Amino acid sequence: MIAFFNKFHTILLFSLFLLLHACGQVNRLNNAKPMTGSQFSSFTVEMRIEVKITTHLGDIHTFVEGDVVRYLVSLNRDAYILMIYEDANRALYQVYPDSSMEDGFLHAGIYLQIPGNAEKEKFVVTAPFGNETMWVFASNKPFPGLYSPRYQKGFFLLNHSLDDIRNNLKNYAENMDAGFGETKMDIETFSNTTTEGLTNL
Repeated sequence: MIAFFNKFHTILLFSLFLLLHACGQVNRLNNAKPMTGSQFSSFTVEMRIEVKITTHLGDIHTFVEGDVVRYLVSLNRDAYILMIYEDANRALYQVYPDSSMEDGFLHAGIYLQIPGNAEKEKFVVTAPFGNETMWVFASNKPFPGLYSPRYQKGFFLLNHSLDDIRNNLKNYAENMDAGFGETKMDIETFSNTTTEGLTNL
């Protein structure tokens, strides 16, 4: 989670970051080391983006095999978003933006529905069942490409661990002097017989 600062700490950290950047001490993504939780706190209040996510059923987080799930995402600032689905087997898929989209830009105050309303675009609960998570990341500058050439279940299957992806995205935003935010939503899925995953149809 993102820790909030009081006014004094915010001004101090932001001034220090600008000084380091001017001295050439802030590396770009390829040279950056993984960021720890305390390092992530260097994002000032002004640089943070509030990200909210829910489903079309609101507070209901339990779904049964065959159920259709739609996610709703909103921001407090204009930003680019990246959505990664983690299934019950901990496999990671980039679900937004997909191959038909350029950058995943979203205006503040607008609810983005994922997937859209098209009949062929659905998240349907299938195996594997268990604890599943939809991660949402936001930045006011476009994210670097994460997806691999491997295309599965209608999504880009990611090769890296979630920790690596989160650290790289945070590092990238910080090194680009960009705003950043992240959130997640956990759901529980069951089979019809005692409920398994999300598949894009």
